[in-house]
Amino acid sequence: MSDAKLDLILSRLDKLDTVENKLNVVEATLNNVDSKLSSRMNDFEKALSQQKRAIEILERKVRRNNLLFFGIPEEEMDLMSAVLSSINRIPGFSFTQDQIDAVYRLGKIVREGRSRPIVAEFASYKYKEKVFSMRKALPENFGVYVKLDLPAGLRKKTSSATGSPGNKKRPPPGTPSPESKPPNKKSGVPAPKN
Repeated sequence: MSDAKLDLILSRLDKLDTVENKLNVVEATLNNVDSKLSSRMNDFEKALSQQKRAIEILERKVRRNNLLFFGIPEEEMDLMSAVLSSINRIPGFSFTQDQIDAVYRLGKIVREGRSRPIVAEFASYKYKEKVFSMRKALPENFGVYVKLDLPAGLRKKTSSATGSPGNKKRPPPGTPSPESKPPNKKSGVPAPKN
Protein backbone atom coordinates (compact mmCIF):
# COMPACT_ATOMS: atom_id res chain seq x y z
CA MET A 1 0.00 0.00 0.00
CA SER A 2 1.21 3.42 -0.77
CA ASP A 3 1.86 6.14 1.75
CA ALA A 4 -0.89 8.30 0.26
CA LYS A 5 -3.49 5.61 0.87
CA LEU A 6 -2.25 5.04 4.41
CA ASP A 7 -2.39 8.78 5.12
CA LEU A 8 -5.93 8.89 3.73
CA ILE A 9 -7.00 5.95 5.92
CA LEU A 10 -5.36 7.47 9.00
CA SER A 11 -6.99 10.86 8.39
CA ARG A 12 -10.37 9.16 8.05
CA LEU A 13 -9.77 7.22 11.26
CA ASP A 14 -8.89 10.49 13.00
CA LYS A 15 -12.15 11.99 11.72
CA LEU A 16 -14.04 8.95 13.03
CA ASP A 17 -12.38 9.39 16.42
CA THR A 18 -13.36 13.07 16.38
CA VAL A 19 -16.96 12.16 15.47
CA GLU A 20 -17.01 9.51 18.21
CA ASN A 21 -15.72 12.04 20.75
CA LYS A 22 -18.36 14.56 19.67
CA LEU A 23 -21.07 11.86 19.95
CA ASN A 24 -19.86 11.04 23.47
CA VAL A 25 -20.07 14.74 24.39
CA VAL A 26 -23.60 14.97 22.91
CA GLU A 27 -24.64 11.78 24.76
CA ALA A 28 -23.27 13.13 28.06
CA THR A 29 -25.07 16.43 27.46
CA LEU A 30 -28.35 14.63 26.69
CA ASN A 31 -28.00 12.50 29.82
CA ASN A 32 -27.38 15.67 31.85
CA VAL A 33 -30.43 17.38 30.30
CA ASP A 34 -32.52 14.24 30.90
CA SER A 35 -31.58 14.10 34.59
CA LYS A 36 -32.28 17.84 34.98
CA LEU A 37 -35.67 17.42 33.28
CA SER A 38 -36.50 14.42 35.47
CA SER A 39 -35.56 16.41 38.54
CA ARG A 40 -37.66 19.39 37.44
CA MET A 41 -40.55 17.10 36.56
CA ASN A 42 -40.43 15.61 40.07
CA ASP A 43 -40.37 19.14 41.52
CA PHE A 44 -43.40 20.10 39.42
CA GLU A 45 -45.27 16.96 40.47
CA LYS A 46 -44.57 17.73 44.14
CA ALA A 47 -45.69 21.34 43.68
CA LEU A 48 -48.85 20.20 41.87
CA SER A 49 -49.63 17.75 44.66
CA GLN A 50 -49.15 20.52 47.26
CA GLN A 51 -51.39 22.86 45.25
CA LYS A 52 -54.12 20.22 44.99
CA ARG A 53 -53.93 19.67 48.75
CA ALA A 54 -54.11 23.44 49.39
CA ILE A 55 -57.14 23.75 47.09
CA GLU A 56 -58.85 20.85 48.88
CA ILE A 57 -58.21 22.51 52.26
CA LEU A 58 -59.60 25.82 50.98
CA GLU A 59 -62.65 24.08 49.53
CA ARG A 60 -63.29 22.40 52.86
CA LYS A 61 -63.07 25.76 54.63
CA VAL A 62 -65.45 27.37 52.16
CA ARG A 63 -67.94 24.51 52.54
CA ARG A 64 -67.49 24.11 56.30
CA ASN A 65 -70.83 25.72 57.20
CA ASN A 66 -72.79 24.26 54.26
CA LEU A 67 -75.34 21.47 54.03
CA LEU A 68 -77.01 20.04 50.93
CA PHE A 69 -80.78 19.57 50.91
CA PHE A 70 -82.21 17.04 48.46
CA GLY A 71 -85.83 16.46 47.53
CA ILE A 72 -87.17 20.03 47.58
CA PRO A 73 -89.24 20.42 44.38
CA GLU A 74 -87.81 22.48 41.54
CA GLU A 75 -91.02 24.56 41.44
CA GLU A 76 -90.24 25.94 44.89
CA MET A 77 -89.20 29.57 44.34
CA ASP A 78 -88.59 30.77 47.90
CA LEU A 79 -85.64 28.53 48.73
CA MET A 80 -84.96 30.11 52.12
CA SER A 81 -88.51 29.35 53.28
CA ALA A 82 -88.32 25.81 51.88
CA VAL A 83 -85.07 25.07 53.72
CA LEU A 84 -86.32 26.67 56.96
CA SER A 85 -89.56 24.73 56.73
CA SER A 86 -87.58 21.49 56.24
CA ILE A 87 -85.33 22.21 59.23
CA ASN A 88 -88.22 23.27 61.43
CA ARG A 89 -89.96 19.92 60.84
CA ILE A 90 -87.33 18.42 63.13
CA PRO A 91 -88.93 18.24 66.60
CA GLY A 92 -87.63 20.99 68.88
CA PHE A 93 -86.11 23.12 66.10
CA SER A 94 -87.14 26.66 65.28
CA PHE A 95 -84.53 28.15 62.98
CA THR A 96 -84.87 31.66 61.57
CA GLN A 97 -83.48 33.41 58.51
CA ASP A 98 -80.67 35.05 60.48
CA GLN A 99 -79.18 31.58 61.18
CA ILE A 100 -78.74 30.89 57.44
CA ASP A 101 -76.62 33.24 55.33
CA ALA A 102 -77.59 32.04 51.84
CA VAL A 103 -79.43 29.31 49.93
CA TYR A 104 -79.12 28.44 46.25
CA ARG A 105 -79.57 25.54 43.88
CA LEU A 106 -76.63 23.65 42.40
CA GLY A 107 -76.18 22.94 38.71
CA LYS A 108 -78.54 23.32 35.81
CA ILE A 109 -81.92 21.71 35.32
CA VAL A 110 -81.28 18.25 33.91
CA ARG A 111 -84.72 16.83 33.25
CA GLU A 112 -88.33 17.25 34.22
CA GLY A 113 -89.37 15.78 37.54
CA ARG A 114 -85.89 15.82 39.01
CA SER A 115 -84.92 18.53 41.48
CA ARG A 116 -81.46 19.97 41.95
CA PRO A 117 -79.90 20.00 45.42
CA ILE A 118 -80.02 23.17 47.48
CA VAL A 119 -76.94 24.50 49.29
CA ALA A 120 -77.66 26.15 52.63
CA GLU A 121 -74.82 28.28 54.00
CA PHE A 122 -75.32 28.51 57.76
CA ALA A 123 -74.24 31.56 59.75
CA SER A 124 -72.09 29.38 62.00
CA TYR A 125 -70.62 25.92 62.16
CA LYS A 126 -72.63 25.32 65.34
CA TYR A 127 -75.95 25.78 63.51
CA LYS A 128 -74.86 23.53 60.65
CA GLU A 129 -73.75 20.77 63.04
CA LYS A 130 -76.98 21.03 65.02
CA VAL A 131 -79.06 20.45 61.88
CA PHE A 132 -76.76 17.75 60.50
CA SER A 133 -76.73 15.80 63.77
CA MET A 134 -80.55 15.80 63.86
CA ARG A 135 -81.13 15.09 60.14
CA LYS A 136 -82.38 11.57 60.91
CA ALA A 137 -85.29 13.15 62.82
CA LEU A 138 -86.79 14.49 59.58
CA PRO A 139 -90.04 12.65 58.91
CA GLU A 140 -89.46 9.69 56.54
CA ASN A 141 -92.46 10.55 54.37
CA PHE A 142 -91.32 14.15 53.98
CA GLY A 143 -88.92 13.21 51.16
CA VAL A 144 -86.20 15.73 52.05
CA TYR A 145 -82.80 14.54 53.15
CA VAL A 146 -79.61 16.32 54.15
CA LYS A 147 -75.94 15.65 53.35
CA LEU A 148 -72.63 17.37 53.96
CA ASP A 149 -71.37 19.69 51.22
CA LEU A 150 -68.04 18.02 50.45
CA PRO A 151 -65.48 18.92 47.77
CA ALA A 152 -65.77 16.73 44.66
CA GLY A 153 -62.55 14.81 45.34
CA LEU A 154 -63.60 14.01 48.88
CA ARG A 155 -67.12 13.03 47.74
CA LYS A 156 -65.58 10.43 45.41
CA LYS A 157 -63.26 9.13 48.15
CA THR A 158 -66.12 8.90 50.66
CA SER A 159 -68.54 7.18 48.30
CA SER A 160 -65.94 4.64 47.15
CA ALA A 161 -64.85 3.96 50.74
CA THR A 162 -68.42 3.34 51.89
CA GLY A 163 -69.33 1.46 48.73
CA SER A 164 -72.26 3.75 48.05
CA PRO A 165 -72.75 5.85 44.95
CA GLY A 166 -72.42 9.60 45.55
CA ASN A 167 -75.91 11.01 46.02
CA LYS A 168 -78.04 8.07 47.01
CA LYS A 169 -81.73 8.70 47.63
CA ARG A 170 -83.35 7.75 50.91
CA PRO A 171 -85.13 4.39 50.59
CA PRO A 172 -88.93 4.46 50.67
CA PRO A 173 -90.58 4.00 54.07
CA GLY A 174 -90.87 0.36 55.14
CA THR A 175 -87.80 -0.74 53.17
CA PRO A 176 -85.52 -2.90 55.36
CA SER A 177 -82.30 -1.17 56.32
CA PRO A 178 -79.00 -2.43 54.87
CA GLU A 179 -77.92 -3.34 58.42
CA SER A 180 -80.68 -5.97 58.75
CA LYS A 181 -79.58 -9.38 57.54
CA PRO A 182 -81.76 -11.67 55.41
CA PRO A 183 -83.19 -14.73 57.14
CA ASN A 184 -81.18 -17.93 57.17
CA LYS A 185 -82.42 -19.95 54.17
CA LYS A 186 -82.33 -23.31 55.93
CA SER A 187 -84.05 -22.46 59.19
CA GLY A 188 -85.96 -19.28 58.28
CA VAL A 189 -84.45 -17.63 61.37
CA PRO A 190 -82.86 -14.21 60.86
CA ALA A 191 -79.06 -14.32 60.74
CA PRO A 192 -77.35 -12.91 63.83
CA LYS A 193 -76.03 -9.35 63.62
CA ASN A 194 -72.30 -8.89 63.99
